[in-house]
Amino acid sequence: NPLEQVTFLVSIVAASWSSQRSKDYREMTGLSHDWNTPVIVQAFIRGDKNDRSGTGVVTVNRKDGNVVIGGEWLPRRQGSVLAQGRGQPLSIDEMATNQNFSEVFSQLLREAEQIENFLGIPIIAEFTIENGHLYWLQVSSNIAASSHISFDELPVPDGFELRAFGKPIYGERGSLRLTVLLEENDPSSSLEKMKKY
Repeated sequence: NPLEQVTFLVSIVAASWSSQRSKDYREMTGLSHDWNTPVIVQAFIRGDKNDRSGTGVVTVNRKDGNVVIGGEWLPRRQGSVLAQGRGQPLSIDEMATNQNFSEVFSQLLREAEQIENFLGIPIIAEFTIENGHLYWLQVSSNIAASSHISFDELPVPDGFELRAFGKPIYGERGSLRLTVLLEENDPSSSLEKMKKY
């Protein structure tokens, strides 16, 4: 019985609030013991369910007052395939010409623009379509579209250097997710400082 399974799992998560480990963590961080653990139960949406299903990412931002929409998608796939780069994504524009997705494509564009307009910032949003129904999974700010900073402009304290690692991400062509690490030139000096304590 699915309802019994969900009820049982929710009770396990709720009970974790009273575990000794949770109590110790709250003591250590100064969190109140009067709160409780939230539990979110949601349906699993299948982007690989049938020919009217798929997954993707859409970006929305304004350039010179005009709305610019980009992104990519995969028909008959789960989001993990796209996120892990295990498929050959199609441009978001190609959804408009696919007979199984042309109607939901109009809804996608309309709602994505409404979200961007409401938030007032460029967005990147993940979605899944199951059997012709659009589901928004996650919306976040697309900072890359709104701000450009040169690697040379990042502040670096004396004795440190920046190292960057990046990989292409979904969205507009040329988008790059970049991880910037601040590394100490001479890590042994920190070890010596730590030994003094």
